[in-house]
Amino acid sequence: MTMDVDPEEEEGILDAFPNIGDDATGEQIQVVESTEEWTQLRDDMAVEMFEEWREIRGMAGA
Repeated sequence: MTMDVDPEEEEGILDAFPNIGDDATGEQIQVVESTEEWTQLRDDMAVEMFEEWREIRGMAGA
């Protein structure tokens, strides 16, 4: 028995997720704002990643 169509390929990517359209209950998010803590965490992580990248390439302290 051969399989001409793979059912996994035929399933659309969105079919794997539940429908949350008009059926969603509760309040909807209207505005998203970052906090100073998040901004600092993100900036610290970016600096750390950049410094590691420079170290790997022998550019640290240049």
